[in-house]
Amino acid sequence: MDNNKYDYDEDNYYNDYDYNNPELSTDSSTSSASESSNNSMNINDELDQEQNDFIPNLNELKEQLVQPIKPKSFVSNLTNQTIEDNFELALLRWIHLIFSMDNLIIFDNLNKYMDLTNGLCLELNDFFIDNPVVMLDSEFYYSDTGIIYREKWFDLLSNRNFFNYKNTDLDTNINVKKGIYPSIENFYKFLENFFPKLTFEKENQNDQIKLDIIYSKLNFNFDSLKLVYATYRSIDNGMIHSCSIQNIIINNDSPLFVWENMSIKEIDNTNSNTGTKEFFSDSELRYY
Repeated sequence: MDNNKYDYDEDNYYNDYDYNNPELSTDSSTSSASESSNNSMNINDELDQEQNDFIPNLNELKEQLVQPIKPKSFVSNLTNQTIEDNFELALLRWIHLIFSMDNLIIFDNLNKYMDLTNGLCLELNDFFIDNPVVMLDSEFYYSDTGIIYREKWFDLLSNRNFFNYKNTDLDTNINVKKGIYPSIENFYKFLENFFPKLTFEKENQNDQIKLDIIYSKLNFNFDSLKLVYATYRSIDNGMIHSCSIQNIIINNDSPLFVWENMSIKEIDNTNSNTGTKEFFSDSELRYY
């Protein structure tokens, strides 16, 4: 992905280090060509050594944690409809990452920011009581148990008045069920309603600050859990391309997981008030 073609929202892009475009430079005004060359060689040697030291630790950490699930639609065993659950599936795997250990949901952690007198919290808690095991990623595609699990999770999050859903009016295919619209706002709505004791400033703060607060409170299992948030937006041939990215950093200084929500909207000039029509959207939690 060529990040240079997009306009980044600098207010929401918190970045002490550019993970996509790391650059090193020498001061040409104080270094000769030979000195600069030697310095570059030394720096590259150091970077190569750091990378060699780092990769085994990164691979070991991947083995210990949940594996991402690719956002592939599935066909319901009950209705024979195709279900598009990309945001729901990414959210499910995010919950597994945060609240599980040794392939089991840890309920002390899950319940910490719930109010178990609240109906929504009870529904979420009961769902994981019935489904406490964190399955392999492949089981969500190829096993009946995994498909049933996904459909129950999809149904739990459906028809909630606090979520924004994909615009089904644009698709006349009644055999396709569409889910939650992938956005950072719907991520916040999920936390606000299912984890009401997880307090974070909802107004007058940029997304990076909000997410810093959220992730600091949800670190149950790691030496450190941090996040770098980025957005981009561009307009091309009447289409608005936008994306929000959560770079999830665990136990080190480089991201391990990326949760990307993206959308394409068509500029609609068919009436007096210019608006947009939903064209495409996707969500995926994947390795960085």
